[in-house]
Amino acid sequence: MRDRMPAPVLTVLTVLTASVGCYDIPDYAGLISQAMAGIPQNQTQGAPLVHGELTIAVPGSASVTVAPRYCRSGEPASFAGVDLVSDGADATLVRVVEDPLLGTRLRIERAGGAAPWILDAARCRTLAAGLHRTGVAINRVNLLQGSLVVDCTAEDGTVIAGQVHYRACHTSPEADAAVLAVTDGARIAALPLVPDAAEATTLPPALQGLRVLPTVRVVGATIDGETPEQARAACLEGTRTFVTQRGWVPVADAGAPHDLDIEFACSGHVVYRTVGAMTEIELPDASGPSVRIRSGGAEIATIPPAPRRWRCESPGTLAAREGACSARVGRYNDARLARMIAESAPLAAWSARRAAPP
Repeated sequence: MRDRMPAPVLTVLTVLTASVGCYDIPDYAGLISQAMAGIPQNQTQGAPLVHGELTIAVPGSASVTVAPRYCRSGEPASFAGVDLVSDGADATLVRVVEDPLLGTRLRIERAGGAAPWILDAARCRTLAAGLHRTGVAINRVNLLQGSLVVDCTAEDGTVIAGQVHYRACHTSPEADAAVLAVTDGARIAALPLVPDAAEATTLPPALQGLRVLPTVRVVGATIDGETPEQARAACLEGTRTFVTQRGWVPVADAGAPHDLDIEFACSGHVVYRTVGAMTEIELPDASGPSVRIRSGGAEIATIPPAPRRWRCESPGTLAAREGACSARVGRYNDARLARMIAESAPLAAWSARRAAPP
């Protein structure tokens, strides 16, 4: 009887896909199960694909224990190493890079945290990363296995210590999403928080009671299902409300007598990105000032647009959070615009000339 043929040194698997709508999603779980059959048993049995913990002790703060849940190969991103990432409240990304000249280097980033920690042998009492190819590849990306043992002190005094072991490390949509949550979380945390909207500034007496013709322009693409005409109508309704709240008299017909015509820029859409308790609000890029104020065809004043990106923190469901954040940005923008109109030197000069005797 012939012995069973040994497993090949290199097993290459092509992507199996599960159709979802009009997209094909790789069946990574099935692929890795197949790939594991090509790895010797002593490398595959027992522990989960990623296990171990790292403790992060920031000076002056309670230490945090991070247990990576996913491992993502660095080969698709053109670096020798892996990303070890945890999700949830303590989402953390540990990038392990094996540099042939500089040795092992770590980049540790936490969602909502400060700048990432960069570690190398000079900052570590122990820094060992055993990274190996298993001899199995999926779509020409090798499955990796190895471990990380670390005991280091970062430049700011943070102590990072522990060990993590991983096997059959490749990539997956879940790992990609977890990495993105950390990197997006750190970026969103650096954005300015939407300020609390103070009471809208009362206009000076010389600017009260004016007849104002509001016009609008929509900046950026409109949301799905909304026509440009509908977007413009919604924008015009909001600007008329703003005009009325300032104590001005809105004028609907350009041929009717009016003191000022004011062009308002409205966002055609808003993009929300939520990570944990934080939501990023991104407005479209406004080309030019957000408000132009004219009289008799001559431009009097312009008011620049507010920042495009904000951070908002609000509890509740995703939909409720986005609605609350959108309302908060709207209140802040209204208060900001009213204040800048009230404090506009060119507009004050115009009103003084208007009030001067002929």
